[in-house]
Amino acid sequence: MPSEAESEQQEWDSLNERQQELAKEYAETALEFGMFDQTLGADGAHYAPAAKNPFKADGLICKNCIFYNEENSQCKIVAGYIEPEAICKLWIIPENQLAGNSKKDQLKSLLRQTGGDQKARQAQIDQLMSELD
Repeated sequence: MPSEAESEQQEWDSLNERQQELAKEYAETALEFGMFDQTLGADGAHYAPAAKNPFKADGLICKNCIFYNEENSQCKIVAGYIEPEAICKLWIIPENQLAGNSKKDQLKSLLRQTGGDQKARQAQIDQLMSELD
């Protein structure tokens, strides 16, 4: 079982370059100005609780976002309790977490990625290839 640091690195490596850049910007903004709130206001994340999340079936849920901390049901950039199946406008969800994303699409995404832990990415590619056989 991978350590927490290894899991976070694997999750980071599963993002494309645009997502990585957005994640850095969101994190830096939250550090500089404080966490986003859950409102629809200028400092808000436009948080929609699970009961009002129309995108659950697509995998667009907080639990799939890189900022979500399952241990305490909190977000690293949005203040307050966060439901696992809620969603906000700041989500950064790896493509392989989205519903309808076929094994072939996941493989294409991995092949497009650059940088990061090449060994971990190759292991993911090998796993997907074995599942396609």
